[in-house]
Amino acid sequence: MKKNKFLYIILFGLIIAFSSCEPNMDLSDPVTVSVGNYYKNTDEFQMGLNAAYQPLVSIEGMYGRWTYYHFLGLGDDFTPTVNCQHPTIVSAVYVAYYDPSAFGIGEVWTWQTLYQGIYACNIIIENLEPFNDTEAVSAEDKSSILGQAHFLRGLYYLHLATLYGETVPLVTRVAQTKEEQFPPNTEKGKSIVYNFIVKEFQLASSMLKTRSETFFDSEGKAINFNYGRAVKGSAQGYLARTYLYRPLIDIKQEAEFDKAAVMLDSVINSGEYQLMPNFRDNFTDENENNAESLFETQFIVTPNPASGNNRNYSWRMRECGYPRGAGATAPTSSIWWNMAPNPIAYNEFEQGDPRRYMTLWCPDGAQFYTSNFSDTIEFEDNISGITDEDLYGCRKYCYDYLPDNQDVGINDRLLRYSDILLMRAECAYELDDNPSAIQYIDMVRNRANNIVPTEQPHLWYSKSKGTIPGVEELMAKDTLINGRKIADLKDAIVHERFVEFCGEYLRYLDLRRWAAVDPAYNDYLYNKYQGTRTYDNSFDPNKQGALPIPSIELDVNPNVHGNDWN
Repeated sequence: MKKNKFLYIILFGLIIAFSSCEPNMDLSDPVTVSVGNYYKNTDEFQMGLNAAYQPLVSIEGMYGRWTYYHFLGLGDDFTPTVNCQHPTIVSAVYVAYYDPSAFGIGEVWTWQTLYQGIYACNIIIENLEPFNDTEAVSAEDKSSILGQAHFLRGLYYLHLATLYGETVPLVTRVAQTKEEQFPPNTEKGKSIVYNFIVKEFQLASSMLKTRSETFFDSEGKAINFNYGRAVKGSAQGYLARTYLYRPLIDIKQEAEFDKAAVMLDSVINSGEYQLMPNFRDNFTDENENNAESLFETQFIVTPNPASGNNRNYSWRMRECGYPRGAGATAPTSSIWWNMAPNPIAYNEFEQGDPRRYMTLWCPDGAQFYTSNFSDTIEFEDNISGITDEDLYGCRKYCYDYLPDNQDVGINDRLLRYSDILLMRAECAYELDDNPSAIQYIDMVRNRANNIVPTEQPHLWYSKSKGTIPGVEELMAKDTLINGRKIADLKDAIVHERFVEFCGEYLRYLDLRRWAAVDPAYNDYLYNKYQGTRTYDNSFDPNKQGALPIPSIELDVNPNVHGNDWN
């Protein structure tokens, strides 16, 4: 069972954060808890803040489930399987082939979940900013709580803007009037949402303490209940990512590489983060909230999980983990396996790159344990005879065995130090500093070659080093991968981000932001692997975002109109 996590889902905090009150009421019940008579001390503000984190792990909308379809499925590296037919998720197939539905339950749930998170943040910010009782809430606690609320609000809007486009309604306070309950679209082409996200991360960065100050006391002892909270490095890293994502959010605008480089240097020079010795340390529950992690979800499997949105575990294992075996008697026949890595993902890894086997369930890779670690399944035997035997499984953030109820408590590392290094390499390349770009890429590639003694003993890299070369040698060899030559540093960056972050929600967004400058990157999505799938690829590079504004929002809010996908 997991330890050393603060629990996002605190029932009392949820009641407060998502309750509502009528304005201009003269009377209040002194027994009933409401926003009006709550938020009087640090503990109460902290409870509300905990509720603001909860949407991140939601099964109905976010990293508990739907991000597999809305980020992984949109890229060229993951493909819906023939199993993806249940009425609840069938719309995800059409998302993967760029024909999303405004009625799709995932599109609706993700929209609602993100705005729930924003609502919770708004409550904290508007109640705490004017709060001046330093005996009830110290200046230090006020800065920490506000910093986290601004960070989360920026993070939720970053998700909204990248998924639904720059016209999403901008809601910065709890509605006080009937008119405010129906916010309009943000005006297109004015950089409004982009500037707001930047400001939120800037505020968070100025208010939050460092990782070491937050997670450890003056004697170096872990402050367990703080693990998982946003810190200064989280805000700086996400601010840098926002600068690079500008073409996704702010239509026809270019990435701000110079500003991103400043933020990335702040993280690198802080001394707060480092690459873990072993790549796999980032994808198991034994090494969560480690020195490579700038921000991650906080999943946990409890004996009696709550229902609905309050579930705080991941469905990654059942949705896109180990492949579903052939026949009802197969040991893995109960796995859903709706979304799977495809041959593009498998072939992107160079021969001798151990990351292939720590990322994918594939031939010659890790063994899968069926019961009490006494029986194993070979990948080739399990997948033989099924319709999608040309696909693979995703091992990242999954167990090497089938857990009870297939629930997973492994945290998703949403921002890692290796991403800081590769973003910095990209900035260096764009700012004509190739030597620095090579340095940062090689830091990531060198770590990939490390022996991983904690891996399954039959895997060769548990005893021998990987053999991928440095980036200059890689380019000198005219390496051909997935039909494309790695001829220059940009090619190397594109390749390295693919293999380092495969299965970590970044591939589609990377391709779209690069395509904003060079349309050739759209070809990756035009030609995404379909295999035995028969769905048409309706990718349209002229459409911003990836999902339509849900029809339920258009039905109830007369001030909102659809986006490019509606």
